Amino acid sequence: RAPRPHQAAVEPDGTGLVVVANPGAGSGEGDEAIDEIRRGLPGARIVTLAEGDNLIEVAEQAAESAASLGVLGGDGSINALATVAKELGLPLAVFPGGTLNHFARDLRLTTVADGITAVAGGTVIEVDTGSINGRLFLNTASVGSYPALVAAREELEDHIGKWPAMLVALVRVLRATGPTHVTIDGRERRIWMIFIGNGAY
Repeated sequence: RAPRPHQAAVEPDGTGLVVVANPGAGSGEGDEAIDEIRRGLPGARIVTLAEGDNLIEVAEQAAESAASLGVLGGDGSINALATVAKELGLPLAVFPGGTLNHFARDLRLTTVADGITAVAGGTVIEVDTGSINGRLFLNTASVGSYPALVAAREELEDHIGKWPAMLVALVRVLRATGPTHVTIDGRERRIWMIFIGNGAY
């Protein structure tokens, strides 16, 4: 279903927003993005993850002083912060900083500047969440061989292209792995992979 609009929780300059920044996310532009958020939202507080920090623990500490949580990172970081935000009933501001940024792109946030504009303009929307074994996800989740398939494809795609890489990766992964045992709606099954999309994504 279409996301629903809500009232903004922070000031146009970012006051009330605490952004957890993961500079190790895949875009490789962590420091520049952090500086851009500081310039665009001078009232926001930015907490930068250090090596070895637990993302969830940092987010929970940041949330103690936040009217809204923010995240600069990729889909993994965004899912982690969404878990904390949902548990605490806080809005989550998204600043794309990963390799693919699928969820941010679904929200039409293709750059950090788009995230700044959304916060400054008070743009807040409601989205559906899903969960597997109690773990929240926003756009996609997978079980079985799919994560290994993606990793193998990414290793090859710069050399032979995305779709040829996908075919080669599929053959490699299926030859090296076996089916996974899962329970779906109370029924045990053996599956090679499940890919789940949430909402319009």
